[in-house]
Amino acid sequence: MVLVVAPGVRVRGGRLFLHTSARSTDVVRLYKSLGLRLRDCRAFLAARVAERARQR
Repeated sequence: MVLVVAPGVRVRGGRLFLHTSARSTDVVRLYKSLGLRLRDCRAFLAARVAERARQR
């Protein structure tokens, strides 16, 4: 899908970007092989609400 969409985005002057975790090294390698470049690294935080808090 990226290979189909990317040329149209670039022709219109847009910048193609995809999000992934830096820990997903296989995904980062795949994106780079498709011609994308790593622009930024961010830390993601996941939180979970305790079961009791949801019932209130």
